[in-house]
Amino acid sequence: MLGIERRKLFTPYAELEESDRELIRLHGEFGAAQLRMLPWLKGAADTVASHHEHWDGSGFPAGLRGDTIPLGARLLAVCDAYDEMLNKPSDAPQHFTRDAVIDHLLEQRRRRFDPVVVETFVTMIEALSRGGPVAAPKELAVSVGQLSVGSVLARDLLTTEGMVMLARGTQLREAHIVRLRALRDARAVAEPIYIAP
Repeated sequence: MLGIERRKLFTPYAELEESDRELIRLHGEFGAAQLRMLPWLKGAADTVASHHEHWDGSGFPAGLRGDTIPLGARLLAVCDAYDEMLNKPSDAPQHFTRDAVIDHLLEQRRRRFDPVVVETFVTMIEALSRGGPVAAPKELAVSVGQLSVGSVLARDLLTTEGMVMLARGTQLREAHIVRLRALRDARAVAEPIYIAP
């Protein structure tokens, strides 16, 4: 974003010149190119390049969707939106409360943001706002694409129609994960899936 005039950052996208829109669309790729030149930050380049991809495939630069978006980019997208909305400079035309930002994130899960990332982030933010530590979770909510061999189900795994597919306590094998990915593509698996941390 360093190459974009400050006033243009607050101009509605539809009112920008096409050249300025293109700069905004490319800022993730510019940032990624800078990171690739630094050996100790090279691993973060794909995260930065893809942080404006949307869960539903409507984002940019490549139109990635769902689990094809790198996990780091899905995390960064939620953190970036939270920070950008909550920490507007004093001369910005619009400001948001923490509750309004949380509502926006929740409203945009499954569209713009990974629903599991949003729910985990909101739980963490709410715990921190109560002044307490964030307790280690008793279970993790993940998508099918985030499952790995050896994961143990913390709850029964259900079909989208509510039928038990695998029982709580099942340790996942490669065959389970392959089958679950096929069923997810057919929209037959209820997500998120809860596994033991």
